[in-house]
Amino acid sequence: MILLLISPRGGGLPYGDWLPEAAGAMVAVTAQGTAVGDGFAEVVTVDDYGDDEAVLTAARKLAAGHPPRAVLALAEVDVERAAVLRAELGIPGLLPEHAAAYRDKVLMKRYARQAGLRVPRFAEARGAGDVTAFMSGHPGKAVVTPRGGSGSSGVRVLTDPALAAALDADLRRTPYEVEEFVEADFDPTRVSRDSLAALASGMACYRGTAAVSVVPLDDSNQQQYHLWLNKPWHFVPLTRLQATRVNAALVARESPDRFLSPAQLAIQHRLQRWYDRDARALDSFEALNVDRSPEGIAAYAGALAARLGS
Repeated sequence: MILLLISPRGGGLPYGDWLPEAAGAMVAVTAQGTAVGDGFAEVVTVDDYGDDEAVLTAARKLAAGHPPRAVLALAEVDVERAAVLRAELGIPGLLPEHAAAYRDKVLMKRYARQAGLRVPRFAEARGAGDVTAFMSGHPGKAVVTPRGGSGSSGVRVLTDPALAAALDADLRRTPYEVEEFVEADFDPTRVSRDSLAALASGMACYRGTAAVSVVPLDDSNQQQYHLWLNKPWHFVPLTRLQATRVNAALVARESPDRFLSPAQLAIQHRLQRWYDRDARALDSFEALNVDRSPEGIAAYAGALAARLGS
């Protein structure tokens, strides 16, 4: 038996078609009035799908009568609920100690940053004071959002720290975070503004677009700005993942050494010595066309070695 948690947004989806081998061996908890289709042995509804305890109680009763071998959740709101049920029922899958990172925006960003991925600057927001302090240290617009929210629900964009006072009650009642507002450019030669706006509108996150400049996208190297600025690191033969991690370390003013192999570190040290002797010594290396793709990195490393040996 498979136990599904089906949010109102998940109503009408073809679960029977997706899991034909489980026809008649599925049970579900969903909101009153939500259509779930055929193939279910039993469906239990709750009046308020936002009530965690109501959903969990209904699921436990279903599991008592139909012991499940799996618990499936498609909506963000159900990720931690499903994890709780798996732990209680001894079912394999995502468990509570791991599920929180998929729902809590602060935990999620901490883990991503520790892995070397660049994330917006952020902080917990337990009250208006946390937001004003953050905006004082990071001038510009800021985004205040529920740590466990989804679908842009409850998101506010603040243009002035003084606006945080009106949010104080919400921030004290519900866990929130504050993060820097990130402006995103797009290349109109690759996608039209109308297409972008239509996509964003369909996802309920459209506020407007502005064509400021055209910056060609660099798909081959996934160029990282801070890495590019730091030439003794930029010219090291790095995989794309390594480049992302090194760039993040440079932004955080941390040593990227831990992300490189001994051979890569030896190359970096040699490049650094060239650069320290003459800051323009590496300018000619641009002609090598850094390639971080799986297909091109070996050839680039060979060309670099030849240049360093010359």
